[in-house]
Amino acid sequence: MFSVLGGSITLFEGTNSYRPSEDSLWLASLLPDLPSPLICDVGCGTGLVGFAYAQRIKKAQIIGFDTDITMLKAAKLGASANDIPAYYAQANITTLPFANNSFDITIANPPFFSGSREMTTQDQAKKAVRFTTPSISLWLTRLIELTKQNGVIGVIFHSSDQDILLKTAQAMGCSVIGFYTLQSKPTTPPKRQILVLEKNNAPIPPPKPITIPTYDKELREQVLTKGNSVGLCQHLS
Repeated sequence: MFSVLGGSITLFEGTNSYRPSEDSLWLASLLPDLPSPLICDVGCGTGLVGFAYAQRIKKAQIIGFDTDITMLKAAKLGASANDIPAYYAQANITTLPFANNSFDITIANPPFFSGSREMTTQDQAKKAVRFTTPSISLWLTRLIELTKQNGVIGVIFHSSDQDILLKTAQAMGCSVIGFYTLQSKPTTPPKRQILVLEKNNAPIPPPKPITIPTYDKELREQVLTKGNSVGLCQHLS
């Protein structure tokens, strides 16, 4: 058991003492505020993205899925410890037991793995999941299908998948309302990006990504300690 966001959220470790990356907190802070949203957290892991959003939007409800029973156990413990309305079940992205247009928000930090750009992963079980996961475009397609009209999709991805994701979003009638690059060091090319979409049948040419200097101490304090999405928006404006 450990805490994040200045101790406001309690989390439990998943498989092999797994702790989620801070990317989850950046994604949660970049999602728009919706009243009483029903959220689908696909590949939820220990549940951090949903918890961080629900900590800000008090009437949010979460339904989460993962293939790893240990992760789901950690997510269930976390939901109980943080008093967040949530339901978690084991399922694959291709077999989620919900009809299309069911959720106000769908979120994901997909476990994609490419041997050409990553030579290691945390363990053999996680590597197996990554190699058996559908392609990134099929993953995003399913997220969009699950989302209600005028709903929101948030996804974390590797920068090399940028073009295919943008093309998929446009083909499925989504507008880009947030496109961000997470730069961990001033001199290191960023690898992780966040895309926030609105399903509105009005696709427009996507904007250039906004760089978030995640190494900035003041910004990290605002987002990763205080959970201050307003502070992040002010920094980016």
